[in-house]
Amino acid sequence: MFMNLKGLAIRYRASADPQKLEVAVRMKRKSVDSLARGVMSDLVEAMALGAGAGEEFAPAHSSAKLVKGTFDPDKAGGAGPSFAWTLEVAGISPAFLRVMVDALANSGGTDVHVDSLTIAGSVAPTGDALSVDEKKMIAWLDDFAAYPKAWPKPGFPITRASTTRGATVTIQLRGDASPKIAAKLEEIFGVWGAVRSEMPNAENDRGMIGLGDIGPKIARKKSAVLAKWNQFDYDPGPAFDVLTNMLVHFHETVAPIVSVEYSCRPIASRSRGGSI
Repeated sequence: MFMNLKGLAIRYRASADPQKLEVAVRMKRKSVDSLARGVMSDLVEAMALGAGAGEEFAPAHSSAKLVKGTFDPDKAGGAGPSFAWTLEVAGISPAFLRVMVDALANSGGTDVHVDSLTIAGSVAPTGDALSVDEKKMIAWLDDFAAYPKAWPKPGFPITRASTTRGATVTIQLRGDASPKIAAKLEEIFGVWGAVRSEMPNAENDRGMIGLGDIGPKIARKKSAVLAKWNQFDYDPGPAFDVLTNMLVHFHETVAPIVSVEYSCRPIASRSRGGSI
């Protein structure tokens, strides 16, 4: 992680009702290689697609949008060193802030450290399970299981299988897998690829993030969409928990899903990851 954790400040309590979320990043120096605006754009898009709901909120009612700031790297200030955004969010799990911290702490570029990162919601934390501060966050950063869990009532069965290489997701739809439907799923897979990029690798090696293709190869059958990643070296627990919530959002808002199958390489240490 390219960040001094002494510069981390978190103040958030999750709520089903909309609240403002202030996010500020300051890098050690300016850098034309800064990824901050692109990373923040991916995070907000993911939350808008249900990725941030966790086990606490129904993904279809989880949301995020930009209120103030910009994601455009070509606008003034794109090289930093300071960035700030105001979001409106609802139904975002406190654990998803760990995903945000992982991504934004490494957003300075190839050789620029982040000096400080602040994430503050307008709902005051109370110390309960829906609240998180920097002390809790720092503990989470050393915990393989501290990622958003899947919504427990997805509305369709999920099965898991093993493969020797890569990963495959098979989605059986109630209706036809039209090009429009397949394109929407491809968009979801691309956003998922961006937000899982800092998640742990398949062996849960301490300090080692996973590697894998961002977007998959997509194939359509009459009522099914198959997505295949040739490289997928992630602990499937946290990674697929986030994808599950994005697919629940799709199921509720775009097109009904009949079933989902996840297939990836099995790992001995999987119990330390998410719920798969």
